[in-house]
Amino acid sequence: MKNLPRYRKCFVCGRDNDAGLNVTFHRSEGSVIADFSGDFRHVGFPRQIHGGILSSLLDEAMWWAAVSSTAAMFQTWEISVRFHRPLPPEKSVRVEAWMEEDKSKYVVSRGKILDDQGHIYARATGKYFRLPKGQENEILQELYVEGEEDRSVTLEDF
Repeated sequence: MKNLPRYRKCFVCGRDNDAGLNVTFHRSEGSVIADFSGDFRHVGFPRQIHGGILSSLLDEAMWWAAVSSTAAMFQTWEISVRFHRPLPPEKSVRVEAWMEEDKSKYVVSRGKILDDQGHIYARATGKYFRLPKGQENEILQELYVEGEEDRSVTLEDF
């Protein structure tokens, strides 16, 4: 498994975002994975992680799946999330995503959140628009690879 780059202020993966989730995404065998365990700060109703948190995790994972499968940068166009069961705080789950289709101007990715018994908490589909090369470079300048903060990130890091 290979750790994917981070943006320091990102709500989902940023180390420097005090309100963020601080999730580490990995590339593994054509998919992107991350482990997550929410706490009381992430609830929407008592004893349930907020659906917006789950949606954010899925969006980020599906975006990384698109980037790591194509070595190109994207912007979220739309996501659709279906919630299958409430996720309680402190429950460890895995977020998995993969790119399904490359349509030239955009890609389609899919993702899911599941526990170690295979119970599905949420599934999602996302469409991601390909960014022009100039915008890719702006984003790459803001990313870093953990443990290698002194070097520039390139598309080969995905």
